[in-house]
Amino acid sequence: MKRWFGIARHHPLMSIGFALALCAVLFFAAGFMRQAIYWSDPAHHEQPVEGWMTPRYIANSWGVDGHELAKHLGLTERLTERLTEGPKERATLQDIANMRGLPIEAIISIAQDYLTDHKPAQ
Repeated sequence: MKRWFGIARHHPLMSIGFALALCAVLFFAAGFMRQAIYWSDPAHHEQPVEGWMTPRYIANSWGVDGHELAKHLGLTERLTERLTEGPKERATLQDIANMRGLPIEAIISIAQDYLTDHKPAQ
C-alpha cells in the first residue's frame, strides 16, 4: 500500500488522471449495468404501447429500430425541437399526438401497426 502512495506522491498529475479515468469508467459501467438489468427483465419486453412512452422506449421494448419508428410516427428533428423544452427531454407519444393534432389512440395505432409489421422473428 505504501508503494501506491509513493507513486501517487511522485506523480501527482498522472495519479489524478488515473483517478478521473477510473471514475469515468465506473460511471459508464454503472449506466450500462442499469440498462442491461432493466431490459433483461421479461416484464419490459413487448409492453403494450401507452401515451407516456417515447419511440426509443418502444423500440427497446420491442426490438425494432427506434429511428425508423420515430419516422413512421412523423417525428422529425425539427418537430422534436418544438416538442421538447431541452436537449435531454424526449418526445412522448402524447407529445407527438398533440403536435400533429391527432388523438393519442391514432398515434398508438400507428405505432402498433409498425410493430406488427417490423417485429423481429423469435
